[in-house]
Amino acid sequence: MDQDPATVQLHFRMLIPIKEAGTLIGKAGVNIKSIREQSGCSVSIADLQPGMQERMTTIAGTAAGINRALDLALTTLDEDPQSQGAGESAQRDLKCVMSNNEVGRIIGKGGARVKEIRETSGASVKMDADAGGTDRLVTIGGTKASIVHAHQLIFEIVAAMGPSPPPKRQAIAAPTGYPGYPGYGQQPPAYGQPAQPYPGAYYGQQPAAGYPGYPGQMPQYAQQPAAGYAGARGGAAAGVGSGATDELPPCTLEQLVNQDGAGRLIGKGGSGIRELRESCRAQIKIGTEAEPGTEYRKVTLSGSLGDVRDAITAIMQRLMSK
Repeated sequence: MDQDPATVQLHFRMLIPIKEAGTLIGKAGVNIKSIREQSGCSVSIADLQPGMQERMTTIAGTAAGINRALDLALTTLDEDPQSQGAGESAQRDLKCVMSNNEVGRIIGKGGARVKEIRETSGASVKMDADAGGTDRLVTIGGTKASIVHAHQLIFEIVAAMGPSPPPKRQAIAAPTGYPGYPGYGQQPPAYGQPAQPYPGAYYGQQPAAGYPGYPGQMPQYAQQPAAGYAGARGGAAAGVGSGATDELPPCTLEQLVNQDGAGRLIGKGGSGIRELRESCRAQIKIGTEAEPGTEYRKVTLSGSLGDVRDAITAIMQRLMSK
């Protein structure tokens, strides 16, 4: 028996400029918490990646819940006292990341569906050309109301496809002339701004099943520090899990854990973190305070790729233990 589209669990991703991502989170996370509570959805904002102009925002829930969360998010951005005059009648763009399968359904045979969405909502809906990956950029333009309406129509189509799994963290090829996708209400950045992928931890992400206190799986890569810049993260290193990991240059990996998870890792009187450091050759540091605008603390692992891998395993085992 097919699942009712109204109850299907879906994932929606959009790109938000750095400043607006901070507004969306709000002081001590008050805004993002309100959006979650009012919409009934999980809302997470990805950590900022070097060289990027935006942060990936992921909303998970039913089609109606996601649409409600989007409406609340755009309202929050428009109500920011520091916003540049964006209001109900202002024209703006919303950058959405969708799978190729979803885009195909939205376009419809001969473009019939996307044409109907445009005519019904009054918003413009544009899809980037297929660059050979699994995801494509969909830009919805118009007033806030028309964007929300177009999004509602789009996700009614997506919901009919059935549940969508959590999106993979992969890079999306930027179209020529638009490096570092501009987000909601923003103009494209200056030409030549380097486009980069969106791997990494998610601010506010819900803990993965079976990993108490752990916001999602550790990404399967470690980043090499840039020369002359302590703690800077460069390109992803390959070969995790291979026998040659100890021969690769030193690397650093950062991940967020919630306060409870950080407490479990530190242990009573620091016994937990001492045990981890003694059992792993990697350096392990846990932030003393939550990251600004979040309820999560940063865990930094440094060492060879093999040592970092071993430290990840030890940390996961400790978080899973009763």
